[in-house]
Amino acid sequence: MRKPMRKPLVLVLATLAATAAMAQRGQPRPRRDDPQALAAAAAAPWLMTLRTQRISQTLGLPEDQARGIAQRWSIYDRDFLHRARQMMQLRAHFNQILLSPGSEEDKNIRLKPLLEQFMEQRRQQQELKMKFEDDIRAQLSPAQQVRLIILVDDLQKTLREGIREAVREGRQRRMN
Repeated sequence: MRKPMRKPLVLVLATLAATAAMAQRGQPRPRRDDPQALAAAAAAPWLMTLRTQRISQTLGLPEDQARGIAQRWSIYDRDFLHRARQMMQLRAHFNQILLSPGSEEDKNIRLKPLLEQFMEQRRQQQELKMKFEDDIRAQLSPAQQVRLIILVDDLQKTLREGIREAVREGRQRRMN
């Protein structure tokens, strides 16, 4: 049985790997509000390597099968980030309308179609996640499926935390 993932170590490794890889290419860290940079980071070779290793270790799969799952995961990330960008734009539009002059009735009329678009994007994001999990689960045993679901959630959370930390560090550096 493997040891549980130590999030601080993975967070440090992921942040260091991202920083080193991007510094080698002369690029700044991805900004949380820059979906294209985040999409590029999601497809980065260091992330593919990290995911492949974690999948192989956690599920006991051969490297080629783990790499296939990691590649499918990158596709999911790209699609997810595309929808997240669209939702971010809708949220910005929400704020513009809510802060603009006008009656509550007028704001409701203008917001209703945007709210429907937002809810559709949210539904599609959920479908993307279910399709991603279904695609991968089909080739795994029930125990491997559970391990994968936990691994995906843990790594996604760790990467989000790493991005948030990078954003915080960037803000602190700009303020100093």
